[in-house]
Amino acid sequence: MKTNPMLMAHLVKNDKTTPTQLLDEEFLKTTYRETKANTLVQKRDRCTLGTTVFLGLQRKELQSLQLNYLDLEEGRLYVPATTISNERWISLHPKQILHLSNYIYDIRPMLLKQFRRETNNLFFSSGVATNLDGALGRMITRLKQEFHYIRDFQQLKQSRVTIWVKELGLREAQYLGGYRYVTSVQRYDFKSIDDLQKKLEFHHPMEKMAI
Repeated sequence: MKTNPMLMAHLVKNDKTTPTQLLDEEFLKTTYRETKANTLVQKRDRCTLGTTVFLGLQRKELQSLQLNYLDLEEGRLYVPATTISNERWISLHPKQILHLSNYIYDIRPMLLKQFRRETNNLFFSSGVATNLDGALGRMITRLKQEFHYIRDFQQLKQSRVTIWVKELGLREAQYLGGYRYVTSVQRYDFKSIDDLQKKLEFHHPMEKMAI
């Protein structure tokens, strides 16, 4: 009986697993387009959602955004560095510019008055908390009820990065995603993963034994 030599190999554990349940461009656009935006809070949430599905921002980055970071004239947003990400400028998606403009000049002032708040944060919660944890938590819960395929913010971020890798390449995806190392985005390069899988299937010792 021939023994598979691969059984003797020990692999180092890798905490960065390959992303799953990713959404393509059409699903992301549909989520943004069809999310409920009837109330002032829902309109704020739609703008917040747009920064994730189109710009790939994480929860911590959303909380660091200031009003003056949004440049509607140039159609771009400045994202400051955090403890886990680099700073960068990201071009706004055409579908979100009108909504952001309406939010800045109409919705946001009304929310400030309604919540009795004074803040320079681009997005803010309805309570006294200075962070967005509560607002973002309620928003993702509502999204999961509206769209059965939504899992969490990480899924939305990973989906956007995967699209960037496919369309723009690893280096550009690294910059837009705020990653410090290009190795952090290599797991989103599914073309390379597919090519590697084909090579493994061809060169695997057990495949040769079966010939």
